[in-house]
Amino acid sequence: MEKHRVIRMRFPNFREKALTLSYDDGVEQDIRLIEILDRFGIKATFNINSGFVGGGDKRLGYEDIKTHILEKGH
Repeated sequence: MEKHRVIRMRFPNFREKALTLSYDDGVEQDIRLIEILDRFGIKATFNINSGFVGGGDKRLGYEDIKTHILEKGH
């Protein structure tokens, strides 16, 4: 009888589970959200539509995206 080897996938630090967060549009409220996420060491994905960057309706500009999202590792 052939034995099967079980391979378990792991996340960083050998964690078995992961939480994923994803946000759209890049609005000003995201800056506060990022502050909270950073405080707890949580990373998120921000899906930014480049056609809306800096275009009113409280959208983040390129510099805000660089400073608050990209440089913080999200």
